Amino acid sequence: MSCQVHDMIRSLIISKSNQENFVTIFPSSEVASVMTSGKIRRLSVQYIDKECGMVPMLPTLSHARSFKFKVLRVLEMDDCRKLENNHLKSIGRLSQLKYLGLKRTPISELPEQIGELKYLETLDLRITNSYCSTSTIDGIGEMQSLQQLSSFDVCRSSITSLQELGRLSNLRVLVMAWRSFGMIGDVRSYNNNLVSSLGRLGACSLQSLYIQGYNSSLQDFSLDLWCPYPSLLQKFVASKCLSVIPNWLGSLINLSYVNVDVLRAAQRDLDILGELPNLLFLRLGSEAAPKESLIIRSQCFQSAFTWEIISATGCFDFGIQNLLSLKEAVVNIDCCAAWAGEGYAAEAAIKNSARALPNNPSLNIERFSANDDDKKDFGLFETEVTM
Repeated sequence: MSCQVHDMIRSLIISKSNQENFVTIFPSSEVASVMTSGKIRRLSVQYIDKECGMVPMLPTLSHARSFKFKVLRVLEMDDCRKLENNHLKSIGRLSQLKYLGLKRTPISELPEQIGELKYLETLDLRITNSYCSTSTIDGIGEMQSLQQLSSFDVCRSSITSLQELGRLSNLRVLVMAWRSFGMIGDVRSYNNNLVSSLGRLGACSLQSLYIQGYNSSLQDFSLDLWCPYPSLLQKFVASKCLSVIPNWLGSLINLSYVNVDVLRAAQRDLDILGELPNLLFLRLGSEAAPKESLIIRSQCFQSAFTWEIISATGCFDFGIQNLLSLKEAVVNIDCCAAWAGEGYAAEAAIKNSARALPNNPSLNIERFSANDDDKKDFGLFETEVTM
């Protein structure tokens, strides 16, 4: 969660944070005093520049036990563009660390000492120079307090690290990348070991799973053998990595948020998703145009939510009249290769179907063509929770 505030308010917040020792901003005008106070608990490093002499202060982490960092719990170095791998070589000495943030940094490899952070709960590596490397992840099974891992790069991890991943019994949030190209071992072996570890995580605490794939991954990645099913899972995001929706997904009673891409969407995919009793948000994207008309069947998707639908012209009746709890719908009509007037006909058909619904849902209908840059794939259904 983030927000924007006026510069004056920001200055006031920083000042009060320093006074209360809530967070230490580095660098700041107070940096000299707080670095010697011995009471730093949360450190936010917001700028590093070799020319300005900021980098030399980071190696003090290597003397953390004697240099006043004994109680440091939070270390955030997001957007530090000149941060280097060697600056973190003694990170293991920050024995009380619970949060380590390295978003949008050039870090490509973490030291093996990362496994010494026994109390670390969140490791955020999103949009780093390279998600992780083999040496980054080996030993991760020792980090038993870890609750959030973002991001785990399967491609550059060893089989051993994939197996160790399943030992993180307290992990609630996992963000991972799957790229079959450049993988250092057999793709099937990687898939099987990953699914095995996911099964162990799903039987413990896993609540949110994000998988970032690539188009080339759609043919060689599968979650069909996930067992036991992740009964506590609430949020599932799988971008450009699945060929089909796993059959077991429809049995997850706690799942409320689904955002997935498949190779070619089919009616079975929609039927499986329609079984989810507490679904509030759904986006189903298709890399290739469906070969059949997709219909929302009666008794499916009974939770109250807002739908955003991207529909191809020629498929005017997709069952919107069966969404009895619908309150708002945003419909984008794909007019690529449509004959004159077909887009208007689709809009009229959707309006007629929605009129029969008991909640008289509001409609926002737009038409787009191949010239529109923001609609590149054959996305089909996207929903958003109604508050």
